[in-house]
This record gives sequence, structure tokens and C-alpha cells, in this order.
Amino acid sequence: PLATIAKWVNVKCPKCGGPAKRETNTMPQWAGSCWYYLAYLLETKNLKLKTNNLGLLEFKKIFEFWMPVDLYLGGVEHAVLHLLYARFWHKFLFDIGVVSTSEPFKKLVNQGLILGPDGQKMSKSKGNVVNPDELVEKFGADSLRLYEMFMGPLEDAKPWDPTGIVGVHRFLGRVYNLATCHPEQREGSRDSSPPEADQNDALTRLVHKTIKKVGEDLKNFHFNTAISALMILLNE
Repeated sequence: PLATIAKWVNVKCPKCGGPAKRETNTMPQWAGSCWYYLAYLLETKNLKLKTNNLGLLEFKKIFEFWMPVDLYLGGVEHAVLHLLYARFWHKFLFDIGVVSTSEPFKKLVNQGLILGPDGQKMSKSKGNVVNPDELVEKFGADSLRLYEMFMGPLEDAKPWDPTGIVGVHRFLGRVYNLATCHPEQREGSRDSSPPEADQNDALTRLVHKTIKKVGEDLKNFHFNTAISALMILLNE
């Protein structure tokens, strides 16, 4: 629209005084995709609605039921590329009465990068890229997922340790072994005799402490300490 306003477009260059034109391309590709969280609500199969058949009242009813988004999880690079535009669109729609919340997202969490083994951002040019397909083939998808969560706090950047996934893979094997095998058949079983009463009581208390800790850690995205608590429980 700005390009059609000749008086605004055609100006004098502030440096040389010669003829110049203002930049009119103010909406890059990211801007058009930054209201998708609202578009999804209008295209659900359950609602069976088409946006061109909806009036303002229908829009507002749908948005009031679903909005705002509870959690936005993304990298810090999205701050400008997405969040800035999303808030711009949303606040404009709020000002004209289409949405009932002034903010689109309740909570923001930025996850950290997983760096290469050399501590630098993974890049083909640096030769430090870790191929997940090879890891899945060797250790399985569960081991890869669990190790990524175990590496450290979600928000921190963490270097990949090629040996770290081995320990997590063994942990999952021990969990499977504990859950499926008879006590006498378990690997590394030192004593198959029934535990004493006080041992049972101590283990029961630890189970409940672990349930409490893991539950709290999951809510706070502390996946690494939740997994650590499960490892301690397994050892006991």
C-alpha cells in the first residue's frame, strides 16, 4: 500500500540531496505466517468452518474459547522473526475487537541449542554435525530422546558428548530388564531373596519421593533432574 503513495515514496536523499525512494517492502514472509495460531482455530475439522463464511461474532466466540496460547516454546531467534510480528497482529486484532486478549501467548520458554562435540554450533562447514539417523539406528529413538533431555537444563546450550548416550541406553536397558524379567534372571542381580520389611518401607518412601519430584520437574521443564531421580530410584 505504501508504494501507491507517490509523495511519500519519492523524496530527497538526506545525504546527497538527490532523488531517492523510500523502502516500501515492510512486510517480509514471516509476517504473513505469524497469525497461524489463530488460523488453526478456524480450520479444525471439528468446527467445519470456512473463514470467508464467518462473521465477527463467530470469530470472537472461537477465540475466546481457545485463546490465549498457554505456552510458546521456541528458539531465541524467533524473538524478531516470529514473536514481534505475532504480537503486532494480535494487538491490532485486539484493538479492533476481534480477539479478547491483548497478548497472544501466556508463557514463553526458549530452549537452548545442542552444540557440536567441539562446543560450537553445528555446521556442515565445521564438520561437527551429529547425524540423528545413525544414532537412532545404533541406540534407538528412545535413547536419543532421553539423552537430549538428560544433557542439561532445557534453556542452556549444551555440547554433544558422543559417550553420553551410551549410559542412557544402558539405563533404559536396565529399566526394561527390571520390568520384564524374574528377579533371578535380571542382569547384575546380587541377591534374589525377598527384601526385609525396613528395606521395603525405605523403597516405598523413595518411590513416592521420586513421583513427587518427577511430577514437579516435568511441570517446570527440568527434564534432566527428573531423569536423574529415576536413575537413583532404579539403583535402589
